[in-house]
Amino acid sequence: MGEYCPDEVFELVDEFRRWRPRYHVQARRGWMNDPCAPSYDSRTKLYHLGFQWNPNGNDWGDIAWGHATSNDLVSWTVCPDTWLSPDKPYDQLGVFTGCMTDLNLKGERDGTLTCFYTSVNHLPISWDIDYTYGSETLSVATSQDAGRTWQKHDCNPILQGPPKQYEVTAWRDPFVSRWPSLAEHFNLPNQNTLFGIISGGIRNRTPTSFVYALDSKNLTKWQFLGILADVGLNTRRSRWSGDMGQNWEVSTFATITEADQKPMDVLIMSSQGLRSPSTTTAIAKPNLCHSTTRQSRVQLWMSGTFQTPKDDIIGRRVLMSHEFGGILDHGCCYAANTFWDPTIEKHVVLGWSAEDDLPDKLRQLQDWSGMLTLPRVLGIQTLTNVSEARNVTLSEMTSFERILQAGGLSTMRTLSIAPHPNLELLRARSKKEGLVDVTLMTGVLHILALLHPSSQWEMKCEVSLAKSCSKFEIRVAHLEDSSHYTSLTYNTTQSEFVIDRSYIPTVDDSVIIAPEVAPFALFTQYSPSEQAFEEETLRIRAFFDQSILEVFVNERVAITTRIYSRFETCTGFSFTASSDKKTNDAAAADIREVSIWSGLGN
Repeated sequence: MGEYCPDEVFELVDEFRRWRPRYHVQARRGWMNDPCAPSYDSRTKLYHLGFQWNPNGNDWGDIAWGHATSNDLVSWTVCPDTWLSPDKPYDQLGVFTGCMTDLNLKGERDGTLTCFYTSVNHLPISWDIDYTYGSETLSVATSQDAGRTWQKHDCNPILQGPPKQYEVTAWRDPFVSRWPSLAEHFNLPNQNTLFGIISGGIRNRTPTSFVYALDSKNLTKWQFLGILADVGLNTRRSRWSGDMGQNWEVSTFATITEADQKPMDVLIMSSQGLRSPSTTTAIAKPNLCHSTTRQSRVQLWMSGTFQTPKDDIIGRRVLMSHEFGGILDHGCCYAANTFWDPTIEKHVVLGWSAEDDLPDKLRQLQDWSGMLTLPRVLGIQTLTNVSEARNVTLSEMTSFERILQAGGLSTMRTLSIAPHPNLELLRARSKKEGLVDVTLMTGVLHILALLHPSSQWEMKCEVSLAKSCSKFEIRVAHLEDSSHYTSLTYNTTQSEFVIDRSYIPTVDDSVIIAPEVAPFALFTQYSPSEQAFEEETLRIRAFFDQSILEVFVNERVAITTRIYSRFETCTGFSFTASSDKKTNDAAAADIREVSIWSGLGN
């Protein structure tokens, strides 16, 4: 995707490129955050991706939209100018997050693109201070030239603020799409009904999304239907589900479908106001004096069905039950936004990776802040004939729908999340190395030194773990002697997948290097054809790009983190496994295959 800063800046500011990724979407300079209006225009065959951007500095403020386009979600052209700017009285203090549709304001397809966004004319706004009515309004803009320029309409703002019967914590980030399940709930025609949701919360009650139906012949007319969820404050069913917080941002919805499977209605939400800061499980290290806290927020999802509640004391007429749900990303991915990709007929999600782990003095030096994650595909993962999960009872796993089968077996269903298939295009000019069929004896390192060390790489690993295996670890070396490394570990006894960054030499002690921790366990399934029980293999796929690491585990766990090392280059990988058995010659794991592509990008 190429660098975006002028050559003279490269010469003057080496900090600009030290941790700056090469194939992730970024602003040319300055602060950026939430992805806005991700979409695919079938007329031009282009993907559009906006993002909140401060074109005037490297701190949050003066928020406009930046813009990038791509024909494959891999190679991006980042526009030098703002896409939507705060230039009207109703949005003079910010053009905040929004969405896009390929309909005109009359609900017709004539080549017009329409975006809805939060227009801001009062600051500060935050979930934890009193809300000023009218500070956030809903506005609309249209484009007649495939998204190159936009016209804001005289009818703006089309909504002056949240429903007045609620004391809200926030009301922003519109998302518009069809939702057949909700249309069916209201006996509306599935194909012609558009719904909009706006994120926020009801003070001292619940985070939620406010639901509207759009007039099919006039998309500026939004009818309030009620709140979408009433989950309570800081609800946390288990470590598998996460903290629901006190306010939601950038909530989106989708009906996920797979062949021959029951559809899954999913709400994706960015949760603020956690009961405690977003800290990871402590890993004891001597003399570890680095900071361990981040912003109090997390990226979640939940699945449920629509109900008409008996209790109507707060005027809600829409309610999605919370039947199961989990953490969409267990690291520093936030403000995830979704769209339907017709090229693969899947829902795609992208999020924002902030610089929360970097102290302000270093963030200011690099003259940019934040990037967007790689595109990820949402699906349904269904495991049948499950007898057990390693070291976890199935009933604990609240991120799964459990369906009991005959003979004491279960079907386990959850949301799957995997890298977009187009990301394989990044391998075009890379160098591939790997391993096949390697047995790991307890405590013995197997080292794969890269012939082509790189700061941009992809790794795929599949390994079968012995029943006695207590830990499987991959170390990503940042020096040839492997003394500095990032650790990716499946701790089977704790049922956790951990990214440990504490073995990395950072440039400053205030860089946050706390570990990223995600609950994870392998399932054992009964095979009728083999008449045997077999545990699934551990499958890890990871992408690294200068400072951002994105890890996917068995396509149901995603973790985004940042590696601010003195040594960005990866020189090799090492693999080790530990066994519960006391003898050191026990085989703890069998690596079926490892593939590594170094020099990833274009």
